[in-house]
Amino acid sequence: MYTFILIAGLLVLLAACNSLRKQLLFIRNGIRVEATVFVFNVKRDDEGNETYLPVFRFHTPDNIEIVFQPAFARFSRTWLAGDKATFVYHKDNPQKPVLLSYWSLFRTVIFLFSVAIFLLTLAGCYYWAQHFFDSLAASK
Repeated sequence: MYTFILIAGLLVLLAACNSLRKQLLFIRNGIRVEATVFVFNVKRDDEGNETYLPVFRFHTPDNIEIVFQPAFARFSRTWLAGDKATFVYHKDNPQKPVLLSYWSLFRTVIFLFSVAIFLLTLAGCYYWAQHFFDSLAASK
């Protein structure tokens, strides 16, 4: 059982390292642009709460205007019209930029490392305790 947990922890750790490497390559090789909030979409949920979704606009180096709405929404207006933010996109896909922030870029990496640390700690403590109690039994 704990061998399986150890192997799963190692696999998740490898996946986290791979995800980190991909994100760092994306940041290094991606195209950075400064986008401007130019309008808000306001949505109401079933309870009547308003959610604000900023809509950004930027120009590619080829002077093509890209307008997009990120997947994040807020219950308060943290963005104002005219606010600027830095985004990164892959040169072949300017329609899917990613906000250049720690959480939006590394959320998956953080989650995977957290799961890997938990699994490796659980399995490691089991094997350490097993070795410790076996050494106590052998010394009697």
